[in-house]
Amino acid sequence: MRKTSRFVRTRRAQGKPIGVVSLVAWHNAIERCQPLSETAPIVQGIKRATDPYALLIEAREALVQLLDHTVAADNPKPYDCLACTIDVTWMRALQIDRNPDTNPMHADLVAARTVLHSVRTRWERLHKWGLAGPERDTLKTAVDHYEAILLASSPQQLSDVERERMRQIGRGNFFEPDTEAQGRR
Repeated sequence: MRKTSRFVRTRRAQGKPIGVVSLVAWHNAIERCQPLSETAPIVQGIKRATDPYALLIEAREALVQLLDHTVAADNPKPYDCLACTIDVTWMRALQIDRNPDTNPMHADLVAARTVLHSVRTRWERLHKWGLAGPERDTLKTAVDHYEAILLASSPQQLSDVERERMRQIGRGNFFEPDTEAQGRR
């Protein structure tokens, strides 16, 4: 305590400020933590970092393109968008509840990841993008889960998950549907 008091006395004698409060840092921290949903309370004057509905529309458009088989053979963007969407949803759901038995989204998201793996395998074999049969409903359910996660999470939480996803991909940790530990990454 004595050292702090001496510091304060010295700073005051020199006419320097004792401590600087960075209002910009405070503003940025509050902005990053704001939820993405429209109904969540917002601190006065703070804008949302990202429009959640733009992200959701992009994911739904990618799904519709795969459902309608309107994706060109050389255009992996809709597949990549859905892969990112489902990976982020799966990883965020695991952050919320790591136990696959109590996590209601776990089984649906693992099934969706398996479907994406089969879609990619089919494209490598036939050079056509598309979904067939029960794969369609599985990915529709996964995008609905994405909406729930997106509207319940803050931009900072989603950014952290996306950064972790890219780190895992950089390490070569890809999802394989045959692995035993599908709930662990």
